[in-house]
Amino acid sequence: MRSFSCAFCFLVAFAACSKNEDNSIASSVYIDAAGHWYITGVQAKGIVNYTFNNDQYPCLTDNKYELNDDKNGGYFFNSTDTCYLDKTSSSSIVLGVPDAGGPFSWLQVKDTIFITYLQGNIDTAIVNKNSSGEYLTITNHYPGVSYVYTCTR
Repeated sequence: MRSFSCAFCFLVAFAACSKNEDNSIASSVYIDAAGHWYITGVQAKGIVNYTFNNDQYPCLTDNKYELNDDKNGGYFFNSTDTCYLDKTSSSSIVLGVPDAGGPFSWLQVKDTIFITYLQGNIDTAIVNKNSSGEYLTITNHYPGVSYVYTCTR
């Protein structure tokens, strides 16, 4: 029984240390999330499903999250043109319109960031680092769908 327990512990430890699907190397060093983050990808999961990145749609990087040292911040869209991700369907997919955005407060606990908007909505985010740089992955939760934004500095 003891050898079974040891084998099980080894199996659990091995599974817990396996690589992520994207081959990222998670950093064990604290990464301060304060700074400017630009959206480089968006994924919707739920009643609608899609994935877009800034290679397909460069206007994604016009969407910026500013996380200030004083734990306040803001979301901004820095363009005079609307960022259409899909104009062919009966309901267009848009990520960014001129003058869009708004303030928020944020709190970082280890690698997790909680973004609280004035309306009371809370997004969660994870900051990490791999061989390509630092990433902030923000998840919005709406009824029936979650939006995941990948951001870089």
